[in-house]
Amino acid sequence: MSLQQDILDLIKKASLRNYSKQIKNNIELLQRILDETSKYNMELSIPEMVYLILNPMETPFCHRGNKKVFNSVEKGYRFCGNKKSCLCNQENQKEKMTIVQSKNH
Repeated sequence: MSLQQDILDLIKKASLRNYSKQIKNNIELLQRILDETSKYNMELSIPEMVYLILNPMETPFCHRGNKKVFNSVEKGYRFCGNKKSCLCNQENQKEKMTIVQSKNH
């Protein structure tokens, strides 16, 4: 069985509230998760590792190379900072405004 499927099965069985504790208690599964996420060369929380495994196209870094802020397994990552300090967030807001303005004209 794939690691993704094992994680999904565990979440279904243990719920989103308790899956992290279940993973900590399952040494074999925890080691597989650590091995899979070791490519990021950084300390990650269990929920963050789970999110990255379940969303393999996602990365913990913004396109400028900064570490993004992790929200939750359900919501994923936010930007690497707030609107004032995060250029990625500012770019995203400008892009949204451009889309809204183009729809209104």
